[in-house]
Amino acid sequence: MDFRKVIRSHDWWTSKIAPFSAVGYATIFISEATLLTAVLWILYILLSLMAGATYVSLLNDLTDMDCDVKAGKKELLPTRVVARRWAMLIVSVMLGLVCMFFLYRDLLSFLLYLAPWIIFYLYSVPPVRLKERGVWGVLADAAGAHFFPGCVMVSSVSHFLHHQINISWFLAVGAWGLALGVRGILWHQLRDRETDLHSGLNTFIVTLSPGKLKKVIMIVLLLEVLSLMVMLFIIKSLIILLFLFLYLLFVLVRYKVRGTRLTIVASAEDDNYRMVMTEYYEIFFPVSLLLNFSLHQPGAWVVLILHLLLFYRYYLDTFRWVFRQVRVSAISVMSGAFK
Repeated sequence: MDFRKVIRSHDWWTSKIAPFSAVGYATIFISEATLLTAVLWILYILLSLMAGATYVSLLNDLTDMDCDVKAGKKELLPTRVVARRWAMLIVSVMLGLVCMFFLYRDLLSFLLYLAPWIIFYLYSVPPVRLKERGVWGVLADAAGAHFFPGCVMVSSVSHFLHHQINISWFLAVGAWGLALGVRGILWHQLRDRETDLHSGLNTFIVTLSPGKLKKVIMIVLLLEVLSLMVMLFIIKSLIILLFLFLYLLFVLVRYKVRGTRLTIVASAEDDNYRMVMTEYYEIFFPVSLLLNFSLHQPGAWVVLILHLLLFYRYYLDTFRWVFRQVRVSAISVMSGAFK
């Protein structure tokens, strides 16, 4: 049994853990504290979120089993495999309870951390099963996967540092997380639209016309961009803005060299596309924050190196074509010089 495949870590490891770590780093930055004072607490919150992500993955798989078999997405699992997944689900809930215990003195963070566990239970399990209740399912998934985790990172780090929560920062992160979460679940529902139609799963995308879907997507993207701009304004760092420019340059060069297109939600006809802002949230944003710390605080470079090691496979996959292109160009230049 491939444990990482069972808990579907590929769905949340980089796409959620890296951006939430960036929110934690930024919360320390705007609090004018040193990175090393709270980095272990950020790690603890990330581990707590990983326990929640494991719970969600297992719960979704177990409650979607009949629909997946009916749609032909998966084969019926043996009883022993199903029992093993239920056991893993129970373990993840126990880990979540342990994580909650260390948050009980911070009531706001405790409630923000508890909320996704309840929401995803209602999202997945009948008779409520918000997943099949149109827009409520979209909002529930977005809130549980992005809104509450981002907010708990802000509130818990602020509490750990004994700082009052920066309300503007808290609201901006919440709005950004909600919009990003809606975009993420719409993408998943679009990807599964045909199989959901076949199995009779009444998701939001199934009930929406293409024209209305386009309007919803544009509104969500506008909210996400505006929230991000507020976040960057609050951070007030030239290095962060520089890395945003580098991301835009990276996207342009990749399109010119490889023809890779950007998409807001829906996938293109082939695999040569990327979700807009994905690499910024997962690579450029957290790395720029850590680099900023490293230039001003002794020891922060250690955290930068550890962060790079945690996500090195994704970084290599993202930039492999850049290294290849540089090597080809260098060989070409050298060959021309010796002629």
